[in-house]
Amino acid sequence: SKGIAVRIISCYGDDLWKAQFDASAAAGCSESGSIDNGHYGNPGFLEGKQIYPIGGADADGEPSMQCSDGDEAFNEKGEDKLVTPVESSNNDATSHQHDEVQDSSASDLLGDVKVLSLDNTTNRIPVDDEELNVAEGGEGEISTEDHDALLLEAFYFSLNTTVKDKMLPIPVSTLYAGHIIPAVKDIGKHKLDMKKTKHRKIGVFLKEQASLDLISLSPSKDGKDTAAFLSKVNRADQQLRAAKKLLQNNPNFPGPKSSGEGKEKLKIANLLIVPQKIVVAMNLDRDMVSAANAKSDDRKGTGFLTGPECREILVTYLEHNDLFDPNDPGYVLIDGPLGDALWGQTKKQRQAAAQSLTKANERPTRLSRKLLQEKWSSKMESAYAIVAMPGSKILSLKRGQPPMILIEVEKRQGNKKFTTRIRGLEEYGIDGESFSNDVAKRFACATSAESNPEGRAALKKGHVECVLQGHLVNELQALLTGNAKFSSHGGAKDGGYFIPQEVIEVKLRKGVSKKKV
Repeated sequence: SKGIAVRIISCYGDDLWKAQFDASAAAGCSESGSIDNGHYGNPGFLEGKQIYPIGGADADGEPSMQCSDGDEAFNEKGEDKLVTPVESSNNDATSHQHDEVQDSSASDLLGDVKVLSLDNTTNRIPVDDEELNVAEGGEGEISTEDHDALLLEAFYFSLNTTVKDKMLPIPVSTLYAGHIIPAVKDIGKHKLDMKKTKHRKIGVFLKEQASLDLISLSPSKDGKDTAAFLSKVNRADQQLRAAKKLLQNNPNFPGPKSSGEGKEKLKIANLLIVPQKIVVAMNLDRDMVSAANAKSDDRKGTGFLTGPECREILVTYLEHNDLFDPNDPGYVLIDGPLGDALWGQTKKQRQAAAQSLTKANERPTRLSRKLLQEKWSSKMESAYAIVAMPGSKILSLKRGQPPMILIEVEKRQGNKKFTTRIRGLEEYGIDGESFSNDVAKRFACATSAESNPEGRAALKKGHVECVLQGHLVNELQALLTGNAKFSSHGGAKDGGYFIPQEVIEVKLRKGVSKKKV
């Protein structure tokens, strides 16, 4: 047997129900033709009340009206006597009174249980899930035309919302599973069943749309599948533009959420700090140096300055001391405090220059504004801020350069397999162990999180190094940054980490080649 499914439909009082009792107990047929005091559910009942045995017809072929006291539901061989409905038009007052007693007893037994009535036209009960749904007042399945309309609406919806030109070409399977099916859910109508459309397959539907010049399809590499990729979308198509206009004009429908919507994207803001020796040498305004008037409340009074704020300090100093060359506004005169601040040397630097017999750091008396700005910026201390977007919420303000997330790939000894290691995730609020588990699920690889990796550089307290099986540089970059240009792997999508690309460092050890995107 290869597995044959059998559905058995049984009702209260039918032959299958009677088979659970012995012959004497199953003989519940009274003189009035009712069984077991008239319970409902048997499709052989007449109005849910009376039955008669199959084959129990008279010579004229009409069904017998009564079942005698000696009749049994089962014969001596154990075979059951089936029952079928009859019409009862000659019942006397006694039988009517008896029926009323049966009705009340059945009502007492059933209580609030919902009973399906017989089909008045076919004298049978519903045997299909769809029929049961309709019998109970349900909506039932939608028609083929409705499925076709839903598929087309979801297709237009996905092209206008989630399918971007920069993503093309994309596999047809990705288009259907990753865009059209989610669009059906966003539309909020019936569930789409592709097999119940007139096309039956998504490829046939897309070929029809391609014949209408709405889209362009490209074949697979072997040429066997002529509709393997969606390669182009005609955004000027009138039907597509009309669908987009309807979508935009619907105020009650917010549209589908993108993978990054509602999640914070991290950005790195490069900041500057004016060294204290320059502040003292030039007698700079303390409020300007401390960023007292910064736009962000998180930076006010911290001394962390943006590039324009830092340059404004220099311009204010030049204006206050009348150092702009009156003969050429593009040049600046260098006074003593400014020269000391930018070209002055420490005692150690002067001693080193004397020992090496090099010329002392020459101080100019006049310099262009552009070169002065570059010199000024080079003397500032570097700092950074980790900012969550949108909203420009500052998560961290620190001196120096932003910490790096290091992704390192090494070749295993004795074979051609690789191991990928990643550390520094905690600097950006990512738990290393949780990230390791996430990668294992997304890329189906073995992973582990080590707090003290042997033979490796020491980690900060509370930090771990994730060890991953395989060469996963491109996949990890796509997952962390949310940028699909690094990898088209499905597991790299919708990570929600949004780490800036500039803080990710990649190292490929000996014998490890760069993967193709």
